[in-house]
Amino acid sequence: MLPVRPNPQMTSSAMNSTWYDHLSRGVVGGDTADLGIAGQREDLPAMLAESKKLGDFAHGYTYWVHPVAAAVALEAQRIYQEMDLVGHVKRVGAHMQQALGRLAEHPLVGDVRGVGLLAGLDIVADKKARAIFDPALQVPAIIERNLKKHALILRQIGNRIALSPPVVITQSEIDELVSRLGEALDDTAAKLRIG
Repeated sequence: MLPVRPNPQMTSSAMNSTWYDHLSRGVVGGDTADLGIAGQREDLPAMLAESKKLGDFAHGYTYWVHPVAAAVALEAQRIYQEMDLVGHVKRVGAHMQQALGRLAEHPLVGDVRGVGLLAGLDIVADKKARAIFDPALQVPAIIERNLKKHALILRQIGNRIALSPPVVITQSEIDELVSRLGEALDDTAAKLRIG
């Protein structure tokens, strides 16, 4: 039997300006199963079959439901509340969303979406049609090289750039991040002869 509880993930933490995002979305205990090691029940046989071919499937339970780890987690939450971490994320998250919004005018950016300190930029070949680049052009690789050139390491997911900076980031660091991201996009557009 699988334990049933809300499954807080990165998007359910202070990253989006609330402690328990699943509650604000109407999810309550019993609505989501923490599938942990088992994954989806229909996936379990395939996972076990692969484990037989490749070796043991090593999965750590980390410190889930351990009383000491739970006590540490509660103390960490107390400290975060004392630091007003969620309030900080609300302030700098709004600043980040506004700063990233200015990149929506960039010729490579089709859309900018986000909440709190989570955001994504859609990279497009044609803003009006919102068409993505031909994969043969290897635009994600070009973007990655330009991000590194400007000392940024960001996650790319298909035609999107995902941002999830640390919750302790400052407004000035966000300004620096967005400035460097803009420069990397400018370099990419120049390489692709766009704009």
